[in-house]
Amino acid sequence: MNPHCTWPPILALMNNKYVAIQHAAIKTVGQLLGRFKDEHIQKSFKASTGISDFCDILETYDFRDIHSLILDVIRDYVETEDNAAHAHRAGALQRLLAYLEIAPLELKPRALAALAKMTLTESGRKALFETGADLVFCHLLLGSDVELLADAALAAGNMARLAEAAVRMCDAGVVEALAC
Repeated sequence: MNPHCTWPPILALMNNKYVAIQHAAIKTVGQLLGRFKDEHIQKSFKASTGISDFCDILETYDFRDIHSLILDVIRDYVETEDNAAHAHRAGALQRLLAYLEIAPLELKPRALAALAKMTLTESGRKALFETGADLVFCHLLLGSDVELLADAALAAGNMARLAEAAVRMCDAGVVEALAC
């Protein structure tokens, strides 16, 4: 990315009234963020309002047709330790957890996948533990929605790698409930 390019114009296009422009902007952001080794892109995105803009869109009913694209970009973005930590500092975890509760059924798996991806990094697990997401993952394991089971199992299993989360999940009786 050219050092003279900035995020605000690209991010602003995500709120355009034309769906095709919204899609193009989100895909462009996703492709740029996929360049994990490009320090300028990563640093400039963290300095922008990008992750908050994503969450703002998720909280807006008007743009529901692009929620799946936004969730996919977030899922890919939080793949690295640094990006997972940034998402936590920006308040995205709490907002994603809130979205998971209210998301339409067809979007719940993507929202959970974005959160589950964060369990792959140590900083992601610590951040999710602070939000209580470990127990959310466990309760999803007890649910009847089979589309959520794989990501919930992955997330709960990875969260168990963090000793504090493992203790809290055991204390909550989830293991016993799963055995029944």
